[in-house]
Amino acid sequence: MRSRPCRQLAWLAALELVAVSSAFAVQPLHAQRPPSRWTISSAATVRIGTGDSDTTGLLAFVTGATRLPSGSIVVADRGPFSLLEFDARGTFVRRFARQGSGPGEIDYLASLFRCGNQYLSNDIGNGPRINVYALDGTFVRAFRFRTPPGAPAVYDSACNPRGQFVHFAFESGGGIGVYRKPVAFWLSGSDSTVTVKLGEFPGSERWGTKTGSRPLPLGKQPRVAIGRDRVYIGTADRYEILVFSTTGTLLPTISRTAAPIPVTPADIEAALESDVSQFGERSRKSTTEQYAAMTLPKTLPPYRALRVDAADMLWVQDYPRAGNAVVTWRVFASDGRPVAEVVLPAALDVYEIGLDYVLGRAVDEDEGVPEVRLFALRRTPASASPTRRSPL
Repeated sequence: MRSRPCRQLAWLAALELVAVSSAFAVQPLHAQRPPSRWTISSAATVRIGTGDSDTTGLLAFVTGATRLPSGSIVVADRGPFSLLEFDARGTFVRRFARQGSGPGEIDYLASLFRCGNQYLSNDIGNGPRINVYALDGTFVRAFRFRTPPGAPAVYDSACNPRGQFVHFAFESGGGIGVYRKPVAFWLSGSDSTVTVKLGEFPGSERWGTKTGSRPLPLGKQPRVAIGRDRVYIGTADRYEILVFSTTGTLLPTISRTAAPIPVTPADIEAALESDVSQFGERSRKSTTEQYAAMTLPKTLPPYRALRVDAADMLWVQDYPRAGNAVVTWRVFASDGRPVAEVVLPAALDVYEIGLDYVLGRAVDEDEGVPEVRLFALRRTPASASPTRRSPL
């Protein structure tokens, strides 16, 4: 295994090799300026869950994290207690929301939402059921999301500081081989009310058999994000992001000229290893057999993730390539203007982006355990004073 200093040198070298000039095609057309280059610290300023701190062994399977106004970090985990709090330096403070089905308890934590002055747990083991917590960790209430008529269940969601959610649904019915069906996309509040129906767009690209289906490795997967008054839907068919107002009005699309990237054997191997790391080494034989039976894509999707930051800007992650230590995120203003590019570690699953930090999950290469990492973010002076801020 490489030492941490060697990995840091590799990270810095990769950072310098990334090209920062890109040709953007945005609807509507704006005066084009080269995007700024924002940077993060070369090493995480806070690390939770590794042997470098007193948090070793506290985390089992991290599914989310949020930073509180005090600087403390709440981590969502699938251990005996689903929520753990750490101070601004990463020192363990307490754990709560134990496993169970009672008020404030969580059975199987799929994700954590930060919606302004509260955070919400998505417990798919109890329904699914959404638990609402105040920022001090006090359990407030629970509810369940409803779906529009004909939509079977929520597949994925995102929220904004006002407590508004965007969702899309699972597909109705299955299929054999590679298939993809249109699914419903809609808005709701932090309750069970469907407020705005946005329409139907392509859902998850899947591999189906007689016994069930799963997302197609390296396939097209829809992504959603929501800002203060903008909703973003990416179907990954091409480099386009549909934009709506929070009242449901279709706005100009964000797009970028990007050539298709062929899938390589290394990309397939990396996807397989990611599946094995998620489901455990015991799954290797069955996962390898599944991959051998599947018809995998010939080209990669144009992007993998969407996030809205504390300045109400949209971040779009390029699809990571096998063997690359870093990946580019492209930042757009709420009116669609390309603003900046940011190079982040490819292994970092980003949960939250503040005005001066990026928070996410990675797996420690030496110890093979999940950890939460916080990096300092530096925005260039031209973009350092945004007109919109979210209360992260």
